[in-house]
Amino acid sequence: MGMDLISQNGATFRFVTSGWSFYLNLAEEYGWRPAGTLPPKSYPDPAKWPGEYDWNAGQIVSAVDPRQLAEALERALADPQRAEREKLLAERLAEALRAMTGLDSQIQPPTDDTAFLKEVITFFRQGQFEIW
Repeated sequence: MGMDLISQNGATFRFVTSGWSFYLNLAEEYGWRPAGTLPPKSYPDPAKWPGEYDWNAGQIVSAVDPRQLAEALERALADPQRAEREKLLAERLAEALRAMTGLDSQIQPPTDDTAFLKEVITFFRQGQFEIW
């Protein structure tokens, strides 16, 4: 299963589910503070929408959030210690999964995600998008 991001102009970007979670957490490591998503257009009770990013229900990530995601990931790109921080993040996420599921979970940090980060930053710079 994956997360398909679709911008207002129709551009798309695809993450595997664990990758989406990893890069949202990485952005938080570099200062991003989630604003929360807006409900999908067809959501029956918008007042009860929890603002989640980890569903693929068509929720909307408003224009401010993608800009701030891009800025945080740009700070990650500039960090000479990024690989070590990514490794520590992967270990923390694996530990959280183990605690929640009781299963021996392992998450491998990316080997060199520089090109990928540049691509996702370019996508985020386009502004508002939906998560499908």
